[in-house]
Amino acid sequence: MEPASQEILLLHALTLAYAGKYDESELMAARCISWNGESPYLDGLLALYRQHPPVREGVAAMVLSFLPPCGHFYNEAYGEGAASALLNAAAAAFTVANLLGGYWISGIVGGAIALNYTFMGNMERCQQHTEIHNNNAPLLFGDRLREFLRHALEEPENMPSETCQK
Repeated sequence: MEPASQEILLLHALTLAYAGKYDESELMAARCISWNGESPYLDGLLALYRQHPPVREGVAAMVLSFLPPCGHFYNEAYGEGAASALLNAAAAAFTVANLLGGYWISGIVGGAIALNYTFMGNMERCQQHTEIHNNNAPLLFGDRLREFLRHALEEPENMPSETCQK
């Protein structure tokens, strides 16, 4: 089905971008800005789409979270990953220190409880980071695309080239 107007193409491109369907959105956006012939902003549009956010996999985050900072690093939460690694190391050190000191009950029970909270919390938080990224990244990209298309369609002659490359 062929869109009847440039406005329909624009809405279709933005809707697809906000849904995270970047390949289809790219085609609609390119057709939209090229509605009246060759557009000088096509290269800028293609550069914008090359920067679209990747979808993060929940399984990858879960597997990487078995080594505490790795799951956070995958989700680009570097400070939280370092804090998680330190908390897990402190819980493991508490367990080892109690076991070596002969405090078997507090070492096993206390250490197991501490490690359970820090380790399982780390895994859960990595999953949350992945979901947050996958929910927010298409919205942020859609906003960037909307701004780009607004400039390209309203002021085609006056748009500076650096705006195209954002």
